[in-house]
Amino acid sequence: MKRIRGLAEETIFAPSSGNQKAGVCVIRVSGAGCRKVLDGLVGEPVRARQACLRTLSNTENGEPIDRCLVLWFPGPSSFTGEDVIELHVHGGRAVIDATLRTLGNFSGFRLAEPGEFARRAFLNGKLDLSEVEGLADLINAQTEMQRKLALREADGRVKALYEGWRGRLLHCLSFVEADVDFVDEDDVPDDLGSTISGSLAELLEDVNKHCANPMQGEVLRQGFRVVLAGVPNVGKSSLLNRIAQREAAIVTETAGTTRDVVEVFVDLGGYPVVFCDTAGLRGTEDPVERIGVERAVKAVNEADCVVWMCDERLEWPEAARSLTDSDAIWIRNKGDLGDPGESAPQRSPVSLVVSAQSGEGVVDLLALIQASASERFELTEDIGVVRQRHAECVTNCAGHLEAALKLSGQDHFDTELLAEELRLAARALAKIGGRIDVEDILDRIFGEFCIGK
Repeated sequence: MKRIRGLAEETIFAPSSGNQKAGVCVIRVSGAGCRKVLDGLVGEPVRARQACLRTLSNTENGEPIDRCLVLWFPGPSSFTGEDVIELHVHGGRAVIDATLRTLGNFSGFRLAEPGEFARRAFLNGKLDLSEVEGLADLINAQTEMQRKLALREADGRVKALYEGWRGRLLHCLSFVEADVDFVDEDDVPDDLGSTISGSLAELLEDVNKHCANPMQGEVLRQGFRVVLAGVPNVGKSSLLNRIAQREAAIVTETAGTTRDVVEVFVDLGGYPVVFCDTAGLRGTEDPVERIGVERAVKAVNEADCVVWMCDERLEWPEAARSLTDSDAIWIRNKGDLGDPGESAPQRSPVSLVVSAQSGEGVVDLLALIQASASERFELTEDIGVVRQRHAECVTNCAGHLEAALKLSGQDHFDTELLAEELRLAARALAKIGGRIDVEDILDRIFGEFCIGK
């Protein structure tokens, strides 16, 4: 695996708590040069793994920079596996800048790149790639459910699952390898196929069950998408503004005002929900409006939940039924204008009356959407696929497992071919943790981090 430049020689530093003004700013330093910081910047002895109050001094003129807490973590028992120092300085801009400037004056020191601390932890075997991804999700989590799912990755539960599968695979592979290399030994089973086929079948069942679970991680990361759809002028934009509690979309009485998809992120009971206002669905000769209608149809097709809206006219787009699954919510807006009375069709799909103007029924609508999101994101003890990258690796593993199981069930089979299928299955699982062949995705994964992580 290619290592980051000068990993053994360069010492990196960066604020780990962000650059905004705050009561305290944590500046992290990692690398072999940490002792230079203890000797030059701190000066006084610091006990390992204890918070010590010390004065930081400018190495050029000896003037004090700040009075702060210093924590010293000798490697390899540290986050990165290297020597690490944390400086808990006051969070004023001048203090932070002076500290960073002084650190930069040490030979071999430089400002860390985004995610470089986590990358060093990965390269030094402190974290596997699934734990790194979980850490990134935990840092970026905006809602309670995002936090809970990210913690499953970061605390090693995803790693334990895939490593357990890989261990079972390698156990079967050991029998096959023994049959190839030590065919005359008494410890090698005579009927290799029947010896491992049961274990392979059980493992394949577990893998397929895992793949069948909805990929909650990707949806939770991007948000549960709720699309507001209907004919023009039924109040979709007004409802979006009511939900967002701000003027997120332009509202006029002119039909066709909304031309593009307007998105608003909402933390709905701990669930990340993205509400999407769309162009009114109707036939039009206006080329710009037509593009808006096409984007609205696309948004409906890609939605996790569709809220179909009408007003007192009870008009629905012709394509509403064909574009909708059973999870759609049908509502009538402008409830403050009264009941449409006898003019309403005998059969209407409306399940809820709301008013974007007064707020009537909006709480009930949000409760329905939250229930839909809750059903989609129900976290059980079974760990589902949390990332598309994981899904591809697990699917690849399942394919090789099926091939191996089919071979083991034959009366006469090529043992070396069986061994190769098992190796490829194990290799696919190893890629999830970053054991092999992941250099092409490292930059993308670690780029999700802030500078100081």
